[in-house]
Amino acid sequence: AKTKVAKLTKEVNELKRENAELCDRIDLLTDQKADMTEKSEEVSKQLDSTQQGNSVLKQRKEALQKELEKSRAALKRLMDDGESSKAALADKIADIQKEDKLSRDNQIKDHREHLENMKSERQRNEALTKQVNAKNRELTELKFALQRISHEEASRVAYLSNEAELFRQLTEADAHNDEDI
Repeated sequence: AKTKVAKLTKEVNELKRENAELCDRIDLLTDQKADMTEKSEEVSKQLDSTQQGNSVLKQRKEALQKELEKSRAALKRLMDDGESSKAALADKIADIQKEDKLSRDNQIKDHREHLENMKSERQRNEALTKQVNAKNRELTELKFALQRISHEEASRVAYLSNEAELFRQLTEADAHNDEDI
């Protein structure tokens, strides 16, 4: 019975020791559980924070996508306006080129007409110059004829003056002769 008690005591002591080990392990596990609970709460807080951050990021992403769509629409409007402005500018350039060509054509036409007018004017001037030269020759001939006639008339006048003088002298001489008779 003593061996049985010693054996049981030994078993009880061993069970106490195992119990103490188990209690130590339970304490350790309890501490670990507390640490894990604390870490779990931190992770939960971080997860909540991350989820809130994700929610904010999602909202921001949606807002940015809306802004991007607005920007794309504005860019498309600008590009459309640019295309219509480009087309309008091309039309305006074409109109200006047409006007410029028409203006140059009109200037060339006016210049040709001016040259034709100048040519006609020169031909008229040459014809008038020929007429004036012919009239000048005619006038020169008339002048020489007039000078010749004037010279002849002067000769006749001198001759007639001499004749008149002779007639007067003869008349006087006759008158003296008649007186003498």
